[in-house]
Amino acid sequence: MIKIVKAEKILQKKSGRPSKLCVEDQILMTLYYLLESPTFFHLGIKWGINESNFYRIVIRTDRALIHSGLFSLPVKNIY
Repeated sequence: MIKIVKAEKILQKKSGRPSKLCVEDQILMTLYYLLESPTFFHLGIKWGINESNFYRIVIRTDRALIHSGLFSLPVKNIY
């Protein structure tokens, strides 16, 4: 999973500030969200980031893992 998300980050356009969280934490956040389905507000507080940033990280990581074709994650209507 880590290699897939890191490869996707390399292909992305570099703009803005770098993320406060490492790739491993971003994957962990995404999997925790998919498992527990708490609100982005509460997760943002738990991880120390804004809820909108949490949402963007989850969406980006989720899409990278699904587009790789190696994982079939549960389908949620979070987009």
